[in-house]
Amino acid sequence: MYSLYDYCLMIEDPVRTDAYLAAMRRAITPESAVVEIGTGTGFFAVMAVRMGARRVYAIEPDPAIAAAREVAALNGCADRIEFIEAMSTEAALPEQGDVLLSDLRGVLPAHQFHIPSIAEARARLLKPGGVQIPQEDILWMALLESDEVSSSHLRNRDPAPYGVNFAPVHRRLANTWRKRRVEAEQLISAPAEWARLDYRSVVDPTVCGKATLTATRDGVVHGVSAWFETCLLPGIGFTNAPGSPEAVYGQAFFPLPAAVGIRAGEAVEVSLDGRLVGSDYVWRWRAHGRDAAGSAWSCDQSTFFGVPLGAEALRRRSPSFVPKAGGEGELDAWILSRMDASRSVQAIAAEAAERFPHRLGSLAAALTRVSDLAERYAERASS
Repeated sequence: MYSLYDYCLMIEDPVRTDAYLAAMRRAITPESAVVEIGTGTGFFAVMAVRMGARRVYAIEPDPAIAAAREVAALNGCADRIEFIEAMSTEAALPEQGDVLLSDLRGVLPAHQFHIPSIAEARARLLKPGGVQIPQEDILWMALLESDEVSSSHLRNRDPAPYGVNFAPVHRRLANTWRKRRVEAEQLISAPAEWARLDYRSVVDPTVCGKATLTATRDGVVHGVSAWFETCLLPGIGFTNAPGSPEAVYGQAFFPLPAAVGIRAGEAVEVSLDGRLVGSDYVWRWRAHGRDAAGSAWSCDQSTFFGVPLGAEALRRRSPSFVPKAGGEGELDAWILSRMDASRSVQAIAAEAAERFPHRLGSLAAALTRVSDLAERYAERASS
């Protein structure tokens, strides 16, 4: 989840906000019902009303929606905005929207449930022929030369801090990616498009692509930088590309496990695959080419290998594993089973404290536990 500070950073980013406002001005008419997925603190919802929208349905599961309601009231817009505290996939609206507005990206558009949420909302919450903002994202990548970015990410300035060999940690770090700020002069190849997301038709959350990246000068390749270029509406958009005005998103850095020297004109074949697993993406990046000495090299990395997984964790992830809830899971399952719309949080907590005295310790602890689960899993009231 974002913090209120994060929401403010996004609003204060003129690269992002000015482009979105320009697209909204073009799309919104006095007859428009606007559906915003991920309203956060309600900024775009208020602006949609100011642009003349007849009705705004502002959807947000985060507690920040409480601040959004206050912002709307303070700015005289509360009567035309319906705030819905829920995931968009759970939201029920009295009508379909004329405009569907969202920005659920992370550093890259392949971020958590961004793509599935857009696809579901397009099919259910938007009128046929309605306007989507954004319409399309193009994903780009280039070879990166930056010892500072690489060594900071891999933490390999000292491979044995205080004499302790940290090779297993460094190996896992090489299978992770990170948000970085990259300068255009640090790119050692021309950018190449590797994927395209058309939000007017996309269904599959998988984002995969490849590109041939040719070195523009002699140097050292430390990894791959990736970013996006968005079309909000035809002729209106922005990018977080290196060298463009700095945007809140930054760029993604996918490291090589070891730096590779390269000569100008040498081509490197790179593939990037992002697959939604659970609530987030597992990334795989592969590259191969020839180094400055003419020797072939290759790498094959994945965020799957960046997570420390022991034998027990792998056993539990096996499709053939037969699980039985125990410990904290057993306790939570019992509490959830009591949430059947017939008992209050106080009543469930009293039962839980009596049934699990050694795990909860007190009624206050039980009340906290039940309240946390109720906030997370209980059916949301309509706004």
